[in-house]
Amino acid sequence: MDELNQKQHGLLTFGGDGLVLAGLKQCAQAFCLSVACLAMSMVQAADSDQQLDNVAEMEGRDLAEGVVEAAREAARQVENLLQEVNLLRQGIAAQVAEDGNTWHVGIAESQLALGVALQSLDDHPAAITELERAVHINRVNHGLFALQQIPALLLQVRSHLAMEDWQAADERMQYAFYVHTQALADNEAEMIPALVDYAHWQLSSYADGHGAIPSVRLVDAYQLLRVADSIIDRHPTPEAYPRASYLRQMAYIAWLIQHSDLDMWLDADKLDARVVEDAWVINMTDENYVSQRSPYLMGESALEEIVALRKAQFEATDEDSPDYRQSLLLYSEAIKQHADWNLVFERRYEAMDLYQRSWQLMAAHSGAAPEEGFQDVLMLPLFRSDDIVKGHNETGLTVPRYTRAFLNEDVLSILSSGRAARRVTLEFEINRFGRPTQVEVVEVAPEDDQDLRRQVVSLVQSRKFRPWIVDGEAQDSELLTKSFSFGMD
Repeated sequence: MDELNQKQHGLLTFGGDGLVLAGLKQCAQAFCLSVACLAMSMVQAADSDQQLDNVAEMEGRDLAEGVVEAAREAARQVENLLQEVNLLRQGIAAQVAEDGNTWHVGIAESQLALGVALQSLDDHPAAITELERAVHINRVNHGLFALQQIPALLLQVRSHLAMEDWQAADERMQYAFYVHTQALADNEAEMIPALVDYAHWQLSSYADGHGAIPSVRLVDAYQLLRVADSIIDRHPTPEAYPRASYLRQMAYIAWLIQHSDLDMWLDADKLDARVVEDAWVINMTDENYVSQRSPYLMGESALEEIVALRKAQFEATDEDSPDYRQSLLLYSEAIKQHADWNLVFERRYEAMDLYQRSWQLMAAHSGAAPEEGFQDVLMLPLFRSDDIVKGHNETGLTVPRYTRAFLNEDVLSILSSGRAARRVTLEFEINRFGRPTQVEVVEVAPEDDQDLRRQVVSLVQSRKFRPWIVDGEAQDSELLTKSFSFGMD
């Protein structure tokens, strides 16, 4: 299960304090609950061998017997869960009676298990009640902002989402993050997973259109990752964290803000709807990021940090090391992606200088005129699904969730149509400023799919491509052939 879906279904992990939530019996839950009702109806219908024979005649005896047995097994699993719930309740009552203390610390674990069992039975209102009691027991025994309450809080998020009560889930997530900020020191490394998880929650909320003003969640996500990066930067072993990945996520978010309905300078009233306070961010980072209201500058600063990171890694790698060429390529690519960013924001001269810098770096250290990565057909920006996380849209296709913000409606139509093995092959040139020219359709499969032809041509004409770099200079490309495929992946 991809990371975003884990979060949406409550399988949330705060790695810093080792609290990993993986609900009991989750492997059986989906099948068990979906078949339980079928179990009851089919078992009741098969009151006699004659009735089962009738089913077998219609569908085939083997199939009928298999379905009935599967349904009976699902019913047995439900019965086992009900027995587990009863045993847990009895155990809690016995412990309270023995100790005479309804807030005994040992009860919290049983309350947590009871909440998970009730979730497995899809009884989410009862699960929330039991989990809330686990929260209170941990507070009484460990303190108001004890991290021990986090598992119960996140399990409540799961139940609220199952009940389609996003507002309540959001409040629980916000409180869980607040507990981390109160329980941990400002620059403590254990804050990093909590910051990243909460940033991804903001992105999920934005992608699904939740909240009064969904786009402000992008700003919160950016600021949370900025704080995480600041902590990593001051950590004695920053290489232990995927810092480049977090910085690239920040650039991605800045791109989404640029293409959202949010004007960072004019929409001060919208920014008031945020849940992450700028004063807290300033205190955590010792820098005033509030003034950085330009999406261009937000992404620029993140990509510049990646370049500096890759440069330091390259310079620290011995020339005889087997990692030397890889570190060189990463450094060169970081510069190119910094150039790409300037190009898509129409800062052509800055982009050309950076492309030349990348080429010169490769020429100086590879011993020959560099070709790798300088004449590829790459549509910009180069953000991919693995830059953040993957999610599934309503059709079941694997689609990067947050690309909804900048892919036009035609592309979304292409992705969500559900038809496999569709392909458009184009011929075009790329001028030295990354604009596609002379776009011609070579092939469309299937041939009669005129909508696909129109949509892909529109997509290509609306985007920029990384220009060809020859001898360190951007040049118009030769005639290129590129296929765009749209299938089930």
